[in-house]
Amino acid sequence: MRDKKGSNHLFEVKSVNVSNKVQFNSVEYKSKINALKDCYKQCSILTGDYYYLPVLKDENWQITVFYKGEEDILTKEMLKNLLKANKIISVFRMSLNKHPSPTPYTGIGDFFFQSSTSR
Repeated sequence: MRDKKGSNHLFEVKSVNVSNKVQFNSVEYKSKINALKDCYKQCSILTGDYYYLPVLKDENWQITVFYKGEEDILTKEMLKNLLKANKIISVFRMSLNKHPSPTPYTGIGDFFFQSSTSR
């Protein structure tokens, strides 16, 4: 997504919850998350873009954001406020209305617009 200042905001949403449908090696998965964090950190240095890694564990979101090589941890509410301030939420909501997803989940849209009880 691009904000009103022209900055790019890139998201990769992950979940570490165990699912009945999917079996995975949690050690390998966490290793991949850490590798993705390393990649995002370096990309943020090279591009000056914002990279977000919201990870759902149980009912809690841990949102890691990288910008210019700096790493911060945000809550869901902090991230929503940041994106609203940069006019990203309103643009994204319009995009969802124009191009609804055929699946129950719309990626990052679920992160912002669905309640935790509907997940």
